[in-house]
Order: sequence, then C-alpha cells, then structure tokens
Amino acid sequence: MAKKIQAGCLPIRRSNKGDEVLLITSRYRGDWILPKGSIEEGEKARRAAVREAAEEAGVRGQVLDCLGLFMQPRGETSWPLEVFVLEVDEVLDSWPEQNERRRAWYSVHDALVA
Repeated sequence: MAKKIQAGCLPIRRSNKGDEVLLITSRYRGDWILPKGSIEEGEKARRAAVREAAEEAGVRGQVLDCLGLFMQPRGETSWPLEVFVLEVDEVLDSWPEQNERRRAWYSVHDALVA
C-alpha cells in the first residue's frame, strides 16, 4: 500500500506570556498531538492542514511557513506528514471534533515535553 502524505499544523499564538502552542488529544489514546489528517483528493497540503486545525482543534488562522516533511510513527511503520505553522487568529467555541478531543495551550518548552 502506498503511503499517503498527511498534512498537519503547529498552531501558535502570541500572548503576554510569550509564544504558545496549541496541542490536542488523540482520539483513542489521549496523547497530546498536533492537528493532522489526510489530504483529500485535489486538495493541497497547506489547505488540508488549515482544515484539520478547524475540525480537530477548533482554530482558524494564517499559514506562516512550512516546517517540513516528517515521518510520523504509525504502528510498526511510519507515514509522511507535512507540517505548517498556523498563526491562530480565531478560537472557535464549537467545532466538529470537540466531543472527541481536548485542546490546551502550552508554552513552547512545555509543548515539547507534553
């Protein structure tokens, strides 16, 4: 089976505490992760990352940059994931996956150890 590239984003915001990163929980294990998912037919990776952020994390914003292409562990294999920096300008009160996930803002340091 060909490995499809997924798209995700690193949602950030600037606050009086410094830069913060938004993480969400995975559906099944509850691990803290970035919003990410499959790229739909005819969709660009950048657009898919923005869509996944809205669906999974309930945030909207502007893509600032591409962080790169990473290999994400997936069982006994790994899959390519293209990650973009998303500067958040809107946090939604309700979103499609709000009953399946939690979200939390972390300092950059704390996000690395979450």
